[in-house]
Amino acid sequence: MRQWMVAAKKADFYVIAEKFHVDPVVARIIRNREVIGEKNIRIYLGGNLSDLSDPHQMKDMDRLVEILAQKIRKQVHIRIIGDYDVDGVTSSHLFLTALRRVGAKVDVVIPHRIQDGYGLSLHLLQQAKEDGVDTILTCDNGIAAIDEIAWAKAQKMTVLVTDHHAVPFEEHEGRRTEKKSLADAVVNPHQQDCGYPYKELCGAGVAWNVIRVLYENYDMDKREAEDLLDFVAMATVCDVMSLTGENRILVKEGLKRIRHTKNIGLQALMQACNVQPENISAYHFGYVLGPCVNATGRLDTARHALRLFETGHRCLHCAHRYEERRSGHCRPEYLRGARQRDSARGSALRLLLLPHGCADGEGFQGRHAHRHSCDDGARRHSWRDGASEGRLGEPHASRHLRRLHADGPSGRAFPWPSQHHLHADDGRPLRQHGRADRSGPQVRLHEARW
Repeated sequence: MRQWMVAAKKADFYVIAEKFHVDPVVARIIRNREVIGEKNIRIYLGGNLSDLSDPHQMKDMDRLVEILAQKIRKQVHIRIIGDYDVDGVTSSHLFLTALRRVGAKVDVVIPHRIQDGYGLSLHLLQQAKEDGVDTILTCDNGIAAIDEIAWAKAQKMTVLVTDHHAVPFEEHEGRRTEKKSLADAVVNPHQQDCGYPYKELCGAGVAWNVIRVLYENYDMDKREAEDLLDFVAMATVCDVMSLTGENRILVKEGLKRIRHTKNIGLQALMQACNVQPENISAYHFGYVLGPCVNATGRLDTARHALRLFETGHRCLHCAHRYEERRSGHCRPEYLRGARQRDSARGSALRLLLLPHGCADGEGFQGRHAHRHSCDDGARRHSWRDGASEGRLGEPHASRHLRRLHADGPSGRAFPWPSQHHLHADDGRPLRQHGRADRSGPQVRLHEARW
């Protein structure tokens, strides 16, 4: 029989409890989590942004920001290359927002999980060269792209790396030596000679520290950088970083700000997931909002999530154009509630939930949960789920989407088609009740008609 041992690390819990006005049980928990010393306990319980380390301590930080400032002044083409998970998408959004704010000529590329693979691939660099890109700025990747960066430097491109992953190394006679990158600047707290004291930042945390120094270089109000902490907090939780030290502060401050976020896409995502901003917690980052962002990269491309976070006046314009062009071809149930919303938040919500996105790209559910198209005047509906294309019925991932987005823009559940409306391509109806007939024809989701 398994025997359990209670952790009993020594400390004067009553003294700690009295000094910091907490229960002795809380004092014991703090000690068991290896938070030792009055300064560390104070930061653990009530740390704020003033307790963060100086970002100038990161190796190559000043050099990277100086190069960025030169490129911005020269108005050369800067391309951000991120990643397809929550950390990569939010890091890309942070850099795109900050560089636009200081007047950079910038765009962003999120690799496709299947077509491009992870990180800074040779294919993406070749495409950047063809597009006339002068400077590559990575976020949440790049530290291991030694050969790819060497190719880019041979093409006279500038490469700036921001990452938080382990630095690749070579081992000779029991000694490890970090592989040297030819990048013009590498900001990663895991480098051996990096003086930044806290090493557990996520990619968005590293990117945010770069933005702090960049804004400081332009004499901008530090509160502009602090307004971006909602995305840093989400990335920290979703990348499963240790909630200690600076991460604990970043998540705490980010939770404060997301309750009043000005980001329209983030507002729409919370509304679509039935998350009340005033009640949001780290749980909602990790188990509600974050999985929606991750799903875009798994079902198709994480660019959908990035476009959601980039919504603004463009979203409002595109949403109205979308309604004008598409409303005659879509079921009125989908549009009745959406047409009542003229605010930008309502427009962002429509882009997230309706069958198609705007002219600039398809919405997340529109691409994967339900697609409408018209063929010679006949209405044809395809019900796809990139995660589980298989027998009809209600596909596994689509079931979760239905549950997650039960309250749509009209305030009630989306009208998914009942099975007696569905037919296979050979014309035979599927079973009208329960699951699809297991002995019947195997029909892929995009082959269903009603």
